[in-house]
Amino acid sequence: DPLPGRTVQDWADDALQLLELLGIGRFLAFGISGGAPYVCAVCAQCKSVERAAIFSGIGPLYMPHALEGMNPVQAAVLRVARRAPRALGPMGAQQAARIVHDPEASVRQIIASLPEYDRALIHESQAVYEGLVETQREGSRRLEGLIEDAVAFVRPWGVDFSRIAAPIRMWHGDRDETAPLRLARILADLVPGAQLTVVPGAGHIGTLRHLPEAVRYLLDSPG
Repeated sequence: DPLPGRTVQDWADDALQLLELLGIGRFLAFGISGGAPYVCAVCAQCKSVERAAIFSGIGPLYMPHALEGMNPVQAAVLRVARRAPRALGPMGAQQAARIVHDPEASVRQIIASLPEYDRALIHESQAVYEGLVETQREGSRRLEGLIEDAVAFVRPWGVDFSRIAAPIRMWHGDRDETAPLRLARILADLVPGAQLTVVPGAGHIGTLRHLPEAVRYLLDSPG
């Protein structure tokens, strides 16, 4: 039941209604890449979040000059999301079909564009490689969700950052061209008390090397 013109905060409201129906009280929040806006929205709306962690999070893409320093192809897609979002479906349909048919070919292209720090991690970890393949395959089956996210990210999120009370830690690579570090710094400044760890040499994937550290941080929560 999609909500036309939904914001990031609208999604968080739906998620919190679901948690209430499930009887879930206090909880932890974790987001990677495009999960960052939603983590912030949930934390702003709900005081039951004990702690949150964000890896390679997308920053506020609605701000002026937000796309500077970004991968040119992704920046072009996001410009279309701003100006002509209905064009995204026809633009992406053929590419999505190719990815669903052969997701590993898409992953090989992604790996080739990553810094050595990220490539080394993927080479070492079969789980990270398989996760990338699965993400490419399943994320391309239905473009509606990806398009809705892109449009929501480049518009004001509707998040009142001043209401965030949960401690949030962020890990971000200084060579990330998918979510440039400059925007991660802006996001960290918007979140009260946020702690940003910059990972030298890492791109968008390499920060996952710090996943055990993040898990320890989350599980140290007093709840």
